[in-house]
Order: sequence, then C-alpha cells, then structure tokens
Amino acid sequence: MKVRVLWSVSLLSFFITCAAMPFLPDTVPMHYSIDGVVDRYGSKYENFIFPAIILAFSLFWTVFIGVFRRKAGAAQDGKSRSQALSNIKVLETASIAMAAVLTALQCIILAPPLTDSKLSPCLLLPLSQVALGLLMVVLGNIMPRTRLNSIIGLRTPWSMKSDALWARSNRFGGASMVVAGVLVALSAALLAQPASIIAAFVILVVDGIISVVYSFVIYRRSK
Repeated sequence: MKVRVLWSVSLLSFFITCAAMPFLPDTVPMHYSIDGVVDRYGSKYENFIFPAIILAFSLFWTVFIGVFRRKAGAAQDGKSRSQALSNIKVLETASIAMAAVLTALQCIILAPPLTDSKLSPCLLLPLSQVALGLLMVVLGNIMPRTRLNSIIGLRTPWSMKSDALWARSNRFGGASMVVAGVLVALSAALLAQPASIIAAFVILVVDGIISVVYSFVIYRRSK
C-alpha cells in the first residue's frame, strides 16, 4: 500500500511540471550560484530532469523494498521475518519522505519563472537547506527502527557485529542525525549565503564522523 503512496507522490512532481509547461517561458533559469544568482539558463523542458530523478529514486526504493519482502517470505524463523518486516516499514517511510521533499523542491524550482519573482531564487538555496534538515529529522527518527542488515541504517564494520551493537549504533546515529538536521535547518535561517551552506556541510561531516566513532567505541568496549 505504501509503495503506491510513494509512486503517487513521485508522479505528482511530473504532473505538476506538465501542468506548468504552458505557462513557462521557453528559456528559464536552470542553475543558481551560491549567492542565489542565476548563472545558467536552459530550455523549459529541462525542468523534467528533476522529476525523472525523483522517479529513479522511487524505482531504487521499490527494488529494495522488494528485496526485503522476499527475505521476509523466505525467512526460516520468526526473528528473521520480524527483522525484514521492520526494515520494510523503515524503507517505506524514508522513501515517501524523500519523494515528498524532492517534490516540494521541484515546486520551489518552478516558482521563479512561473511568478516572474526575484524573491523565489533568493530563497531557493535556504529552502532547499531547510528541506534537507527536515528530511534528516525524519530519517533520524526512523533509523533506530532498522534491524541488522547490509542495505539501510548506520552500517559500519562494528555495528554489524551483533544485533545489540547495531541497535545501539543506530539509536545513537538516529539521535545525532535529528540534532544535525535541526542545526542544518537553523543555519539556513540564521546565516547568510554562502556561510549557511558551509555550515551545513560541516554539520553533515561532523555528524557522520561522530556516529562512526561511537559505533567503534561501543564495539571496543563490548569486547
């Protein structure tokens, strides 16, 4: 059922773009500098590239959901089946959240040429950054629900040593991602460009390093 929701949200970006085509000028802004200034124009039909990327992501998610469904069906014990079903729920939620955020970004991209507004381009990068932060909050909240696997979650050589280490690593990694997501969104609201993008990049890198180091530390302590 949720896979249908995923494809409905993903196709929405395509239909919105189709509906916008008659109202767009032949040449539209296609790329902005870090300061929000247009540095490349292109054909209005290039706006279909982003919806195509969204659909490609949805296909990617659908394939992996199918992988876990086959694992659940072939499971020889209740534990393996429960793990596969839990990972399916996480993938479904994550994929729908990502499709929704990317569809919202497509609307933001279409807004400047549709409205002939100079405000929308200036807000494109900050709004994109806020959207990224919100997506990280969602993903961080569902990360602890993952079960030991080789596809999704905080997968390090140490977190995959046992179910207990996986659970602790992903619980910490999820909390860290939520905090990082909030900071990424706040940096867009409080800092000017390009400082906010630099800050977001640093936050993402530090978040990743902290989560990996934590996974290693609890592994060493468990020996």
